[in-house]
Amino acid sequence: MNYRFAIMWLKGFRDSAETVCKLYADDSLFEDLMLDQSITDKDDLHRVFAPYANADPSNGIGVHNFGIHEYVGNRNQGLIRWHWSAIDCAIFLGMPTDGKTVATSGQTYHIYNDKGQIQRETTFWDATFVLRGLGHDIDTEVVRLPEGASAASGSSNGGSSSGALPGKGLDRAQAWAAALTDDPDRLVAAYSDEFTVENRRVADVVHDTLTDKPTLHGVVAPYANKDSTNGTGIHTFEATEWIGNDRTGVILWNWSAEDIATYRGVPTGGQAMKTHGQTWQQYGDDGRIVRESTFWNDVPAFQALGLPVQTVHYWDADFDPSALLAS
Repeated sequence: MNYRFAIMWLKGFRDSAETVCKLYADDSLFEDLMLDQSITDKDDLHRVFAPYANADPSNGIGVHNFGIHEYVGNRNQGLIRWHWSAIDCAIFLGMPTDGKTVATSGQTYHIYNDKGQIQRETTFWDATFVLRGLGHDIDTEVVRLPEGASAASGSSNGGSSSGALPGKGLDRAQAWAAALTDDPDRLVAAYSDEFTVENRRVADVVHDTLTDKPTLHGVVAPYANKDSTNGTGIHTFEATEWIGNDRTGVILWNWSAEDIATYRGVPTGGQAMKTHGQTWQQYGDDGRIVRESTFWNDVPAFQALGLPVQTVHYWDADFDPSALLAS
């Protein structure tokens, strides 16, 4: 749709579940997989949205505030970049907040039907920022190469002359995923000379927005690591879906790693790790990547590592609301 629709969508959360549910088609698919939500039933959707309209600061549900950064798209589909905070929220992701305000940023991709209603929604956000805000020692990067190590490259032409990745849609997304783990030089060459890349909530553009290729190479290089003994891990990315058109859209992907010593700085104890995420990309006239924004679903990874993270199915019809505030 447009920027105004995105504003009205976020305002709808604050107004009532009824208001925001009217913006969704009866046969819509709503997914916030970070909260384990994949909803096709309007009654379930109503219960998903209900807490966000809470106006009572004393009940522990929290008073929720939303803001929008931008809308990138057209009448048929688009990306909404947003931020959220909650005050007086006693529990979030199953963790006591101890009176702290919880906050994060995220992105939502919408597909709209002919009536201007949301037909499909996929949302991802920065859970690491939430945990860091609650006092957990979590790294902003999933993995880093050891000091002095470098990733192998399968290509000798790492310059911008390599150009765009081949194909369109899912084919191009799969080529991007393959380059992540096989050839960081080729991957970096697929980005425009004037690009921006973000892979978390942007608190400070100096540290959180990449704008030069050497820095980008350093961030992606660990995923092409081939040394199973250095703790960086052997990584696999699989692009499972492309939602968009030839110029912009989101990649939904799966990731796994073996022989990885830590995930975001948390020791794995030798276990293999896996999760999934969403990457939005925008392409220039030459097909190279101009903008990119990625969010990982850290929740299942944190749960596998024993962090006290929970996804409570409060939208189930038989759910006891008092469990939301259980300690």
